[in-house]
Amino acid sequence: MNPDQMPPSGSDRPTIEQLRAELTRISGGGSRKEPGGPSGKSRKKGRGFLRFLLILLLIAALLAAAVILLFPAFVVYGSSMVPALHEGDLVLAAATDAPARGDLVAFRSGERVLIKRVIGCPGDQIEVQDDGSVLINGERLKEPWAILNSDSAGELDYPVTLPEDGYFVMGDNRGSSVDSRFKVLGVIKGGDMLGRLVLRVWPLSRISLLAPDAFPALLKSVRLPFNPGR
Repeated sequence: MNPDQMPPSGSDRPTIEQLRAELTRISGGGSRKEPGGPSGKSRKKGRGFLRFLLILLLIAALLAAAVILLFPAFVVYGSSMVPALHEGDLVLAAATDAPARGDLVAFRSGERVLIKRVIGCPGDQIEVQDDGSVLINGERLKEPWAILNSDSAGELDYPVTLPEDGYFVMGDNRGSSVDSRFKVLGVIKGGDMLGRLVLRVWPLSRISLLAPDAFPALLKSVRLPFNPGR
């Protein structure tokens, strides 16, 4: 047999590790790259992006803290204000002495803070019909925000005339709201109002104005000791 054709002896056979290394080399996966080559640049870019992302998150957290400290902020609970507001929404409020019909407001009810919409103002005559629609001084109120359902008149004897400094509030989702239609809540006094909701700031996908004058109203409501409007 030609010596050149003789099978290799056991000591000449490549090991499994050598075969694996050669396969890696042929496929290009084992080529070494210098630290300054593409792989090094990729790692640097990755670290730079991560650093940039952390800085953005820190800035966002600081801005959120500043917003909550400077402005009255409230978290929405429950589904009574759907579709305008959803559970978990974080909303900012502007100070108001006399909310108008249609305003979203936060107010005290005992030890709780509730969020509803103003339907009736002092002196108004209110009548809530069985389907949840409302008559103000005998005229049907246009409510594009409301979800009406049957048997939503509540517990009151209508019509109800609101006293001075009295507000009639209701949830937009009439079938899921305990509001001024029920004796447990009743008419809200102006002194219990905490603010008029003007801006939703969370979640980020739903940031939106809740009132057309949101920013001027917020500037007047900044909680600073030198604010002349407070």
